[in-house]
Amino acid sequence: MTWIGLRDAETARFDPMGLGVDLPDGVVPDPDTLLPRGTLICEFRHDRGQTRRNLLRFATRSPWTSSLSICIDPDGSLILMQAQSNRHLSCTLHTDLSDAIETAIVSFSWDGPGRLGIFSLWVPDRGALFQTTLTGPIPLSLRDAGRIVGDPVLCPVDERMTWVGLSDRIEPAGPTPGLSASALVDTPHGPRPIHALRAGHSVLTAEGEVAQVIWSGSQEFPARGRFAPILMRAPYHGLDSDLVLAPDQRFRLHGSDVEYLFGLEEVSVAARHLSHDPLSRQTEPAWTVRYHQILLDIPGVLSVNGGSLESLDATSLVVSPGRLQHSLLAAVPQDLLPPMQQSQIHILRGFEAMTLNALLAA
Repeated sequence: MTWIGLRDAETARFDPMGLGVDLPDGVVPDPDTLLPRGTLICEFRHDRGQTRRNLLRFATRSPWTSSLSICIDPDGSLILMQAQSNRHLSCTLHTDLSDAIETAIVSFSWDGPGRLGIFSLWVPDRGALFQTTLTGPIPLSLRDAGRIVGDPVLCPVDERMTWVGLSDRIEPAGPTPGLSASALVDTPHGPRPIHALRAGHSVLTAEGEVAQVIWSGSQEFPARGRFAPILMRAPYHGLDSDLVLAPDQRFRLHGSDVEYLFGLEEVSVAARHLSHDPLSRQTEPAWTVRYHQILLDIPGVLSVNGGSLESLDATSLVVSPGRLQHSLLAAVPQDLLPPMQQSQIHILRGFEAMTLNALLAA
């Protein structure tokens, strides 16, 4: 189905039929119904602490003892703990979260019938994926799922938490798409919307080379934090028409301004850092957003709406093949994945992008 719960600083919503979808008149779901599969996902701002802290901690004794918590230790290890009645489960995920302040996305997916759990951490700024599996996860009931999303007393969250989302399916972990369905990708036969591209189709890279699509797909996310859509306005950053994209979707920028400021022919920068006045977030309300992307047979930069934007980077899956089966690219055979990207392209940090923005807006 879809995302059924979302919680942030302003809102808390739980809809068993899907966010924003009301139950039919007269339908009252049994709160003790189990979600056989699902994903709990949290985005938080990491900064190293001196003691273990709870990112999320749910606990209740009504109608029976039940708990779920996600903690982080000073060394960056994440700990998942679950309990129901007399059954207890614990899992540790070792990561390289260090003294640096950075955004991280932790997810816990469970497949009750398959007796499999996946505990993951994705660090979008570095494209780093950490993952472990566990046996026999405890599926959430509708009652407990609603409490996690909507009851701050039974389920307090850390102040560094940006949002918490709950899906009734197993959500892929790792590299995420970042372009709206209407994004126009240059091909040898003219621009085509990215949602119409399929494996086997050809596209033109920003350098004018022909590359083949080996995977095309999309994923739905809560429209919050690192997935809150951004509207990039033309004619800035090479665009010839407006483009909606995810905050972490990267542009490739070049030209005299880039050379003047950084002494480089080309740089890579996340859309969220290109935040001078002509750029604005979408104003229409939305619970979720769907992004698309394509994976090419060679590392390449796409020509999208006239701008240069990076295609999906599968490096984190190439270096750790065992994670492929739990990712968005699970259907792609390992031997079809493109080689690791060895590009030495400089990735602009926030303050560097601000300097470039100021020059462009002058």
